[in-house]
Amino acid sequence: MVQIKKKYLSYSEYAKASPREIVDPKLLDEAVRLTAYEFRSGYFVNDGKMNFQFKAFPKEVQFAPVNSITTTDINNDKFEDIIIAGNYFESNIQLGKYDASYGSLLTNNGKGSFEYMLNQKSGLYITGQVRDIKKVQVEGIEYFMFARNNDRIQVFKVNRK
Repeated sequence: MVQIKKKYLSYSEYAKASPREIVDPKLLDEAVRLTAYEFRSGYFVNDGKMNFQFKAFPKEVQFAPVNSITTTDINNDKFEDIIIAGNYFESNIQLGKYDASYGSLLTNNGKGSFEYMLNQKSGLYITGQVRDIKKVQVEGIEYFMFARNNDRIQVFKVNRK
């Protein structure tokens, strides 16, 4: 917000100010207030009776924003596994990029949870800001295409061995 940037020239000045000093108190009084309790990426498990339980993805997935998720049975065990990718570079210069993800493969243990597979083992090494993942088959071979913001598509061939 331009008016705030002009009023507070340093982060330390801004940090010392109360919300009523930063924003017109009338606007604050009329504002809709929402509360967030969970910031981790994860999934919901349905018990079949419309009761949903949130389960966070493993900690390795939490290191960067998640922008796209797809599923496949990567290890032929009849359980859907998860492929995740993300990153976000457009944060302000003081905060830096959110670029700690090279993609994640989570294998389904068949008991309602997923286990993180190291990138060295999964073979996933996706750079940049992934915005979408698409699964395609060419002549019976499965590929995953990772669409990256302002970059070329990165393609990985599935090797189920």
